[in-house]
Order: sequence, then C-alpha cells, then structure tokens
Amino acid sequence: MRGLYNALWLVALPFICLRLLLRSRKQPAYRQRMAERFGFYSRAALAHRASSQQPLIWLHAVSVGEFLAALPLIEHLLARGDCRLLITTTTPTGSAQVQAKLGARVQHVYAPYDLPIIVKRFLKQYQPRLLLVMETELWPNILRACRQRNLATVLVNGRMSVRSARGYRRLGSLTRSMLADVSQALVQYNADGKRLVDLGLPQERLQVCGSVKFDIAISESLRVETQTLRNQWPHPLVWVAASTHPGEEQQLVDAHKQVRQQVPGALLVLVPRHPERSAEVLALCQNMAVVTRSSKSAVTAATDVLLVDTLGELMLFYGAADIAFVGGSLVAHGGHNLVEPAVWGKPVLSGPHVFNFATMAEEMTAAQALTTVADANALAQVIIDWQAQPEAAQAQGNRGLQFAEANRGALQRVLMALAPYLPNTL
Repeated sequence: MRGLYNALWLVALPFICLRLLLRSRKQPAYRQRMAERFGFYSRAALAHRASSQQPLIWLHAVSVGEFLAALPLIEHLLARGDCRLLITTTTPTGSAQVQAKLGARVQHVYAPYDLPIIVKRFLKQYQPRLLLVMETELWPNILRACRQRNLATVLVNGRMSVRSARGYRRLGSLTRSMLADVSQALVQYNADGKRLVDLGLPQERLQVCGSVKFDIAISESLRVETQTLRNQWPHPLVWVAASTHPGEEQQLVDAHKQVRQQVPGALLVLVPRHPERSAEVLALCQNMAVVTRSSKSAVTAATDVLLVDTLGELMLFYGAADIAFVGGSLVAHGGHNLVEPAVWGKPVLSGPHVFNFATMAEEMTAAQALTTVADANALAQVIIDWQAQPEAAQAQGNRGLQFAEANRGALQRVLMALAPYLPNTL
C-alpha cells in the first residue's frame, strides 16, 4: 500500500503543480515559494541554523483555522524561551496569517509534499526535535520518516470525523501503519479518539484533552476596537456570515434581502473563507449597496453589505455584529469554528452540514447555544424573529458564552501531555 501511495503521489504531482499555477491566476501567492513544497529553501529560510542552537519544534497547521487554534499553544512555547519554532502551512492564506501574527518570532515555510525524498530533504535541512501536527493533518511518509529518526510526533487538538474516518479506512494497512508511527494523539472528544483507535492508533497513545479552540482569549484592545467599529455603523441590525464558500453566498445574499424587507437598514457583513473570491462574491450582490473592506470606504446607513476581502479580522467582525452565522454549513463543506462567535456572547446560527465539528455542534445544540437552519428562508426568519425579540437572541448568546467558558482548559491539558516531549527532556 505504501508503494502504491508513493506511485500515486508521483503521478499526481505534475497535476498538483498545474493546479497551483491555475489557482495563482487569481491568487499569485500560489506560485510563490513553490520550491519549498519540494524541500528546497532559500538562505533566509534556513538562517535559524546559524542564529541559534536551541532545539527546533516543528508545528504543522494546514491553513488559517488550524493555525489560529494553535496560536495560544505557540505563544506558550515561545514564552518558554528554550526552543525555536518552525511553523508550516499548506495554503497561502495560512502562510499570510503566520507572517502577520508572528513575523520573525518563528521560522515559516510551506509543508513538504509527502514523498520520501522530499520529506528526507526537509528533515535534513531543518533537523527538528519534535513534530506537532494540528487536528487531522496526518501524512504517512512524514510520520514514518520522523519515526525512523526517533523524532516524536504528537497529534494536537486531534479530530476525526465520520467522513474522514471512512476515507482513511479505505487505505487499510497504510492507515494502520501511519497511526502506529504517531507517538501521542491528544484529541478533542471521545468520539474522535474511538475512531482513531478503530483505525489503528494504539489505545495507550490516546488522550482526550478537549478542544483548544475554547481557550481563545479576547484582548481588551480588541474589545475596544469592536465597540468603536459598531458605533460607526448606524444600522439597527448587523449580522455576520463568516467563512462562507461557493454555493453558499448566494443563499446568504437572498436571506439578507428578506431580512431587509422586515428590518430596513440591516447590514450583512459577508466574510468569504477565501478572500481571493471577493470579485466572484461581489457579483452576487446585484442591486445592493456594497462596500469592500479593502477599499476603506465608510459604511453608511445606505450600505447593504460589507464584503470583507481582507485576512485576519474575523474576530473583530464577530465582536461588532449582533448575530453570527458560521459558514461552510449551508453547503456540504463541513462547517467551521462555532466557538469564536460564542466567546463574544453572540447568538450563533449554522446550516445543517457541520460534520467537521459534529460533536461541538451537538453539544452546543443541547445547551441551546446553537440554532441550525436548513436554508436561506429559515435563516432569514430566525434573524427577523431575533430582531423582534432581542431578549431571545441575547439569551442564546449568553448560553453560548457559558458553554464556551465551561469547556475551557484543554490548552493546559495539552501542555501537561506535551511536557515529556519539550526541550528539557528532548
């Protein structure tokens, strides 16, 4: 199976590169630093070897969501002062977030493609002492190469949806051998752990820690910024539709038109998951007054939609809105992080497709902290109802905040589990 897997990688690699080039027509970052994906790095990217002898921890977070979930852990590791961090991502948006939030405090490159010769080159260049993998980014050759080098690998904030487990199960022995190479799996929920064990993870290497997404902190400066922003908007109702995907934005625009019929002057803050799609999303907002965030134009009472075509500001808009809809859920994408608006005490809405966050969604629903809608009509009706009954919206927002607070503590459990692998014992 491993030989077949590697052969498929070799066959697919030219098409993967072609896809990156095609995507780069809309987002040039996809054709930049492509050599890093093959294990070739600039002198600047390797400068750490001359600047410090501290052990290097490699943390892989595929994109924005995984990186933001890892940020509290990263800050803790940096505060220790006894190690260096190399952060890898797969997407340019993830890369941009690493550079924007951490800058020169960490090393950052794109993750190597999962072929033995590329992985070997990467490990030889960087020589990490520990690999931390966020959520579900499990790659057979990376894990095998780390094990061959006696390099511990820890899955952090691990999750395994029913759909993902079904896909891994098709790989049979390759999945079992891959999970046998994992040193420790720190997972979010019992259900995630059970699926991993069923797939081949040794039971003794499993620990349920909860989700570190609950340990998100809102700074006082951010609270002030959100209040200032909300005060600038003269609209009677502001709702945010966050992390949206193709096929979803049209439904959200249709829902907003219905909302405005009952709540004149309502504002939709529309935040596509991938900002490079902003022109495509803008075209959907026909006969509506739209302001793009990047234009820095004023949002006035006449504005129908604020289209957020920038990165890294989602928490700001969650805080400034009255109601939050979490996208990737009206289409079969699997949903996104439901906790981020909940920690602001905002009433949270979602579509039915939340298989990537199934347990979290179930628990929030049971706590009456999440309302699920089937389509645009249902979404519009809930927003209209909440505007007419603000005490009901506020009550759900309060339950969401209580739910988030009750589930804090995963980060501390993760840090305790990582203690044997950190520099004083490396």
